[in-house]
Amino acid sequence: MPRTGWVNVEPHKSGIMTNSDQKLAETSPLNTVQQQLLLLEYDHSLLQQQHDALLQTLSHDLRTPAMTILGFTDLLMTDLSNNPDLNALGQYLEYIRNSAQRQVRLISALTEYGNLSRQAINPATLDLTALIMECLQSRPDKDELTNTRFDFQPTPVTTADTALLKTALNALLDNAIKFTLRVDRPIITFGYTTVDGQPSYFLNDNGTGFNTENQERLFKPFSRFHSGKDYDGDGMGLATASLIVQKHHGRIWVESNQQQGTTLCFTLGA
Repeated sequence: MPRTGWVNVEPHKSGIMTNSDQKLAETSPLNTVQQQLLLLEYDHSLLQQQHDALLQTLSHDLRTPAMTILGFTDLLMTDLSNNPDLNALGQYLEYIRNSAQRQVRLISALTEYGNLSRQAINPATLDLTALIMECLQSRPDKDELTNTRFDFQPTPVTTADTALLKTALNALLDNAIKFTLRVDRPIITFGYTTVDGQPSYFLNDNGTGFNTENQERLFKPFSRFHSGKDYDGDGMGLATASLIVQKHHGRIWVESNQQQGTTLCFTLGA
């Protein structure tokens, strides 16, 4: 028999958690560790995807300029040995120089991308509207953009890495300016909205636009939807912006139609 004055408490065996049990589980150190492990697994998966994408593009995008250098060098040597022609020589040298410069740009962009993938996040309170205005003011070509109307709307403060977000916004701004150069009255708008209940930032332009059927490819290194002859660039800007957004556990996507402009949207997670 139980002793007088003692209460016999039997543990519940139904397997059903009470409200107090659930709250304890949610705040327990084990639950916190599990959440941290899930974030680490996500980051590892992200790095693996970036690694695979780089390997896939290395064999083509970095090899093509080198092969061009070799091909025109052979033509130059043959031409000089048989019938030296200074005009042809100048053309060959120009091709070689352009290809070599492109190779250097690609390698530099690839190095910066690799460094970004390993850079740690230093969170701070940010006003993204103020930050993109700073990006615009620091552009060396800002005096040439007097024909472009910039509409930077107020946005709520957020928490993110200042240097990384500045790099991302510079990439998005570069993209918008590049594809509005041929528009009579270019307009570039930065703002804030809500998508599926989640805060979302956007950068809209009334530029060239493109078909977004395969938009996932747009955010991969060295990917292009327009010819390099028509628009300058190394194909790394949107890939860099995407990497930075993903490092902040956010997502990025594009809404566009040919000749109807483009809207680049992104969210920033925890």
